[in-house]
Amino acid sequence: VLLDSGLTFTTVFNAVAVDDPALAGKVNSQSPVPGTPLAPLDEVEIRITYLVVHTVRVSRSGATSVPLSQTLDLDTGVVGAGADADLWYQADTNAALFLNPLNGSQIAVLGTNAVDPLSCPGATLVATAIPMAQLAAGTNLCVLTNIGRWSVVSIQSPVPTGSADLSVAFTTYVTGVVSIDENFSFDFDDGVVATSAGADIVYSVVDSSRSIAPRNGASIGVVSTANRRSECVSATLSSTSAIAVSQLGQGTTVCVRTSAGRYATFEMLAAVGASPSPVSIQYLTWQS
Repeated sequence: VLLDSGLTFTTVFNAVAVDDPALAGKVNSQSPVPGTPLAPLDEVEIRITYLVVHTVRVSRSGATSVPLSQTLDLDTGVVGAGADADLWYQADTNAALFLNPLNGSQIAVLGTNAVDPLSCPGATLVATAIPMAQLAAGTNLCVLTNIGRWSVVSIQSPVPTGSADLSVAFTTYVTGVVSIDENFSFDFDDGVVATSAGADIVYSVVDSSRSIAPRNGASIGVVSTANRRSECVSATLSSTSAIAVSQLGQGTTVCVRTSAGRYATFEMLAAVGASPSPVSIQYLTWQS
């Protein structure tokens, strides 16, 4: 259209990165502004947005075979983890086979379509055994592990028969759902309730005053949109100011710049009840 109108153009890489697909490929700015009179050979600069996908930090990934009646810990990749396990490859007395979530973990079957960790929060989770007859090769699962991380599990082998091993591939991410008790800390780089040395925030109670405070050089700030790294990058974050729990109602989103320099975000799943009550959050940490 430009050439047909007798205009010429030059392409330079001067675009604007966005992490919202709905904003990609749109005009971000124009100089001079639309409606400005121009003389022949005057130049107009138009900046277009492009999509940048920031990856969620991975905690653990791999492929493994689980023998019949054995367990798998998706947070460590250990087979036979016992009290720390998330999944049990179970046979009942009639030799029917099941995949059974353990120790507080929950599971959702998402079919054979590609799954990423951002698909998991909206999945319908159950804490009951799933018959292996429903889990053909290529089936993808979301598992909320017993320490609150999201893991994507893919069934690699055909439905086992007899005593055959179960082959799976899994990726466990630093994103999930956790509850933090009063005066406990959380490390967003690893997705664990932490000691003071590795923590990014502490849920502090001092003289009945409750707050979320940054630790170890991390910084925090309330923002308007969940799961947008670009908003965290541009937000005003503080490494010294705590946020009163009274300001953190259900759905409030907080951005975190972690002690290791990564960006993370968390959303309040519920208003905090009377003391002593935990803070329940859904969180996500990007790789950078």
